[in-house]
Amino acid sequence: MRILNFSYKEDNWELEDINFQVVNLIVGQNGTGKTRTLDKIDRFVKILTQQEKNFETEEWIVEFVTVDNQNLRYELKTMKTKNEIVKEVLFLNNELILERKKAEKTFKIRTDDSSEWDNYTPPAQKLAIFAINDIIKYPHTAAILNWAENSYGFEFSDTSKCDSRPQDLLNATAKTSELFELLNKKQKQNLIKDLNSLGFKIENIKIGKIENLSSTFLVIEEVGINHYIIQFALSQGTSRALSLLIYLEYLINFNKKPATIVIDDFGEGLDYIRATKLGKLVFDKCLKKKVQVIATTNDSFLMDVIDIDYWNVLIRNGKKVNAINKRNSPEIFEDFIFEGTSNFNFFSSNYLSSRL
Repeated sequence: MRILNFSYKEDNWELEDINFQVVNLIVGQNGTGKTRTLDKIDRFVKILTQQEKNFETEEWIVEFVTVDNQNLRYELKTMKTKNEIVKEVLFLNNELILERKKAEKTFKIRTDDSSEWDNYTPPAQKLAIFAINDIIKYPHTAAILNWAENSYGFEFSDTSKCDSRPQDLLNATAKTSELFELLNKKQKQNLIKDLNSLGFKIENIKIGKIENLSSTFLVIEEVGINHYIIQFALSQGTSRALSLLIYLEYLINFNKKPATIVIDDFGEGLDYIRATKLGKLVFDKCLKKKVQVIATTNDSFLMDVIDIDYWNVLIRNGKKVNAINKRNSPEIFEDFIFEGTSNFNFFSSNYLSSRL
């Protein structure tokens, strides 16, 4: 299951109808809300997985497409004053199947094959979809929770944030050296092959350990150099690319079944060759495995290699942010082909502003 549409509202910021495909690149000028969009997806996941139990006054409308191509729309509204859930509804193919209102202590839910409603009375701070735990009777609520539990995040500009801390995006995994240690021989060979395809010339990677400590780190052997380089001595660009590829190899090809992976500041600190090759490699991997990836970037190199069909361009007017994409503005995207310029110009020139 993956996100199809995402909307969010709070007192000082609104994001309206950002549409997602399997692979997605969010672009926009500084301050338009690229990272903030991922933060609100992150908060949504943490509430669903009960990592976050302190509510603010905010509202989400999230539409999913299931593996059998059904549409689920989940609406959630919380309030800070009493730390409570004031609205929770779920639609299956535009038909209401769960409803919870602020004035009522109970919520009602029904199964696909019944017109009868079941009633439950959860605490005001507990999600209705979490209060019922029956994957046979209520498969659609279980599907949303399963999506949240299997969604992960990576902050490209800070590889240290892959070290399983509460502030991580979405769900955290172990740190990269521990993930690498879990990979089998073939997966490690795939990783080295991917790094070489980016031009890093790496011959071998192994695990190093600090004496008398349980902490581990990566040790890298480059082609033609007769000594190893420890992970902390790598350039930022190399370290970021290495960490992301380990992260993806573990999530996609190990024992995980990721639903959505978000990557903030993708391409930050990479040169032209590495940014373009890494961007194409990651997007191709996720398309092939049908794993949803949502990345943000300001990197012109990366924009030029990722097809604008996968873009969401954020436009901010005061507190309101709208996303321009091929689904809601097909003519704008189709006409750009005849401009004969780079993808980056779609974002940086006056082409888009002249068409809005």
